[in-house]
Amino acid sequence: MLFRFLLPLEYPPADTLERALLGVKQLVEHLVKYLYLPRIKNSQVLVDAIQDGVNRITWRQDTFAYADSYDTVAKRYRGLVVARRPSVQVNATSLVVKADAAAAQLEKDAAAAPVTSAKPSSATEPMEGSLSGPRPASASSSVPPRILRRFYGSVRLDPAKMAKESGEIAQAIVQHLASLVDSDVTVTLEVQANMPGGAPDSVVRTISENARTLKFDSSNFEEF
Repeated sequence: MLFRFLLPLEYPPADTLERALLGVKQLVEHLVKYLYLPRIKNSQVLVDAIQDGVNRITWRQDTFAYADSYDTVAKRYRGLVVARRPSVQVNATSLVVKADAAAAQLEKDAAAAPVTSAKPSSATEPMEGSLSGPRPASASSSVPPRILRRFYGSVRLDPAKMAKESGEIAQAIVQHLASLVDSDVTVTLEVQANMPGGAPDSVVRTISENARTLKFDSSNFEEF
């Protein structure tokens, strides 16, 4: 992955937001200036690497975020992007943001989000001159909203289109779940195959070795 060459790079000194961000334009200049940094063909290689890293659903654990700029007055990132492919600009304001700094802003925004409450209906207010007084509120108004804390889904993939379909699932489902504050997303791939004619020894050896190399939790051939 191209983005991995960005991970070991030093961020600005401590007086610049405690090593929380790195200017995209500054990074391009550093890659040209300092020989100990990785060599790249052009700035587009860097843009691709940033987009690749920010687009990962596991950005909080092993990559970074992207922002259009940093507001020094409001002390927050503008145009912060995580878990999706950003439109990266190579200019004096665009930034690569460390995951912990981006996560801290997202958590702060989530905590500050206003809690909406239902406005009392006019039906509950006493009418002028009415002797009956206010109508009692309906029982449903006292029921707290449901908080959905878990998602589970399974889908059958076409082996001939698995790469395309799994990519669509990652973009349409997984990245939205992973972008939620404190979310813990697990994706498991299960492969099952019925072979009435049996599997040749060469295929058994190849698949068994590949499963070990790919660190499958479990895999086995069976007779039935």
